[in-house]
Amino acid sequence: MKVVAILVVLALSWLLFAPEMGFITVQKERSRLEALRQQKQELEQQNAALQQEIDKIYSDIEYFERLAREKHGLLKKNEMLFDFGEEGSSE
Repeated sequence: MKVVAILVVLALSWLLFAPEMGFITVQKERSRLEALRQQKQELEQQNAALQQEIDKIYSDIEYFERLAREKHGLLKKNEMLFDFGEEGSSE
């Protein structure tokens, strides 16, 4: 009887803790898979937003010009920039 009880305990322990196929390992992998699915969804949303931005840049010339001016300090031909800010100002 003791041998059977020991074998049952060993079998249950193996089912719980077996490397690569134990219940605990499977649960950890399921959690990891869910985290990766969530990350994939977030990246797909970011990708869609970036694609919309690209499409807008290609299709809306005014938006493109505004980005060029604001983010890159570009000017149109024959345009000059005057900076009337105070020298040494921390603002």
